[in-house]
Amino acid sequence: YKEAPYWENFTHYGNTYDFVVDGIYYLIMGVDNGIDIVEVTTGGASNAYSGDLVIPETVTWQGTTYTVVGTNAGAFTNCTNLTSLTLPATTRRCIDSFVDNESTSLTAITCLAITPPTNLTGITAEQYANIVVTVPKNSVAAYQADENWGQFANIQGMAYDFKRGDFFYEITDDNQVAIIRENSTSYQNLTEANIPASVTLADVTYSVTAIGNRTFYQRTNLQSVTFPSSLKSIGDYAFYKCTGLTGSLQLNEGLESIGASAFEGCTGLTTVVIPESATSIGECAFTGCSA
Repeated sequence: YKEAPYWENFTHYGNTYDFVVDGIYYLIMGVDNGIDIVEVTTGGASNAYSGDLVIPETVTWQGTTYTVVGTNAGAFTNCTNLTSLTLPATTRRCIDSFVDNESTSLTAITCLAITPPTNLTGITAEQYANIVVTVPKNSVAAYQADENWGQFANIQGMAYDFKRGDFFYEITDDNQVAIIRENSTSYQNLTEANIPASVTLADVTYSVTAIGNRTFYQRTNLQSVTFPSSLKSIGDYAFYKCTGLTGSLQLNEGLESIGASAFEGCTGLTTVVIPESATSIGECAFTGCSA
């Protein structure tokens, strides 16, 4: 604009953001490893946000999809009516985002990032004492050990590490995950479980190697399951009394163990193909499979 005809005659330029989508203001940060990235920033007014603010992982503007990697300086300055904040799993940093934000309305922060975002500053002593921070299941210790996040008095873990598509995941080892359930109502309406071989979160790809205990416990609406070649174990009671499963069930080569009562009460199953790689079948794994 400073070089364009007629526009160059203006003496004052600038804005705090590049674009706004769904009431959230974004600042374009450039390209990182081929990915267009943005940070959430302050809006036209310093008190741009209120209520329960949920920041998405990606945002699309003028045909380009950007990954949200953080919150910029002063993003939440004077947001006195902001009550809760959810940061996406792609968050890397919170650069001075809370400077001069002494709002006592903010009572909850949920950060879905596996690794604690850096540069979290500007939190008051009162906020450190009163804000409840919720983080991924296996990241609690990392947040507690962090120089800034660790000052929060109440850091609690979710029932899972992250969610992708239909499934909740728990990180079980380096680059390995298990499919688990969030609570007793998870997957109630799921009719097809097409379990992927891998899943990606914030540029990290995890191999899906396990189905956790009771994951699909009594999910009677479940009619079919596709197992990936990456799967090594099926947990106890994983498909207990999934009476909607019918016909043949193919367990892929590479599976090593089937847990106790894993398919107990699956009365619709007629055939189960167990691979040679399986070395352990738990007690009552197929009890009550009357067909």
